[in-house]
Amino acid sequence: MPRYDYTCRSCGIFEHSCALQAASDPVICPTCATEAKRVYSPPSLVKTPAALAKRLDHAHKSAYEPEVVKRAPASQGDRSTSAPVIHGHGRPWQLGH
Repeated sequence: MPRYDYTCRSCGIFEHSCALQAASDPVICPTCATEAKRVYSPPSLVKTPAALAKRLDHAHKSAYEPEVVKRAPASQGDRSTSAPVIHGHGRPWQLGH
């Protein structure tokens, strides 16, 4: 059952659980046994900064759908991604170092 806030004139604000249909009906205060009315308050919403929201969304998404990452094309001077060098001498089963 949902919990609602009610206010008593002598005791102040307290919480009470009741059905949705009976939420607007007055309730008896548990402390002084007088009639209390429901207090309406705005929901607690917090605005998340855009950068943080984007990072949190990315982290949540990547937990279920891993991101496909492609390697950037190698530059002309970069030999780390080129084919291995094979020397024509010695042991044909061993790659050159």
